[in-house]
Amino acid sequence: MRNLIEYRLDYIKDHHSGFPKDTMRWRNFFVDVSEDERVHISQIQWENLDDEELLSLFERLVRQMSKVM
Repeated sequence: MRNLIEYRLDYIKDHHSGFPKDTMRWRNFFVDVSEDERVHISQIQWENLDDEELLSLFERLVRQMSKVM
């Protein structure tokens, strides 16, 4: 299942040109990678996330894509 989620995330990233920071949809999409570090979605490595973090990120991404901008 993890491989399918990673594959889908890669597909979405490619389809949205790598989640550019200058677009409204992705401008404020940050992920907490540790207690004191936040990283923009465009810089996240899916392989470094555990299963729970990966699923949570995927759910957030789907919600963000469904918003009308």
